[in-house]
Amino acid sequence: MRAPFFTLLFVLACQRSPQVTVGASDPPPVADASVAPASPAPAGDLVAVSVGGPRDVWIASSAPEGSTLLHWTDRWTPTHLTLHVIAFQRFAPNDIWAVTGEGGALHFDGTAWQSPPAPSKLPLRAVWGARADDVWAVGDGGTLVHFDGSAWRAARSPSKAAFRSVHGVAPDDVWAVGEDGIIARWNGRAWSVARVVRPLAPEPRVRETPDFCGTSQLMAEHRAKESASLTAVVALGPRDVWIAAGAQRMVHFDGKVWRDFEGASGPVTALWGESANSVWAVGPDLAHWDGVAWKVAKHGDALRALGASGDEVWAVGKSGRMLVRDGATWRRIDEAP
Repeated sequence: MRAPFFTLLFVLACQRSPQVTVGASDPPPVADASVAPASPAPAGDLVAVSVGGPRDVWIASSAPEGSTLLHWTDRWTPTHLTLHVIAFQRFAPNDIWAVTGEGGALHFDGTAWQSPPAPSKLPLRAVWGARADDVWAVGDGGTLVHFDGSAWRAARSPSKAAFRSVHGVAPDDVWAVGEDGIIARWNGRAWSVARVVRPLAPEPRVRETPDFCGTSQLMAEHRAKESASLTAVVALGPRDVWIAAGAQRMVHFDGKVWRDFEGASGPVTALWGESANSVWAVGPDLAHWDGVAWKVAKHGDALRALGASGDEVWAVGKSGRMLVRDGATWRRIDEAP
């Protein structure tokens, strides 16, 4: 009877596991979301947020059939799309860009979301701009596209790796990061590879329990590979750039030297910085850099995106999760008190 039992145990162990016009019926008005719960709260997974102030917030939710863009003024106004919005870039209440997983770039002019010709045939993953006439979007296949105030145009890319995040300091100092450890930098004339982050060495194997099909080794190799998958970047200055790399790894550039730091549990999906001593990261946890170390501020919030305007900071994520920071305190606003 022992042989069938161990055979069963072995088998179980090895299983692996156009123009879009804003128009909608308004829900009942609610008090300012920065001081009261925003009810009825947006549903679904929230993947992007743009903050212009306490009464000017856009959030994108994602579903298989498309995104819903929700605008908070004193109430939520939804706009339903068949495209999947991934990220926002705001310059003014009537000048907001949204990029999509279909390679499109939507523009809000204060009244309606316009859809100019798509800048990419591949999915776009992030967008950032120094000015309204100087906007970069990045995406799969090494996609780097630029808006000059009149049209989107493709730029020569130094890599075919998928870019996941873009952020800059000035029109001639922009960073893009992505798969295969690629860090690219724009100097105002051309993009070039500034650095390639190498995977961390796999941790030594510990054989405290039986590992019939090498699961522990596979997991260690996967973690090592993911440690070079760059998911987010924020540039606070030419000598202060943070990059999230896989699980529990942050990479920092001080203008001369690249250094590794132990980060929060990952993967980190967004970074936002107030100063050299205050940088926020979202992912499975909400984490904070205090100038010395990365520390978890809140556990288990499954957040996806950050947006800020002055002291108004929002974080959004899975299952309608929304947090707003009041001074030094983060609190949920997607549920009744």
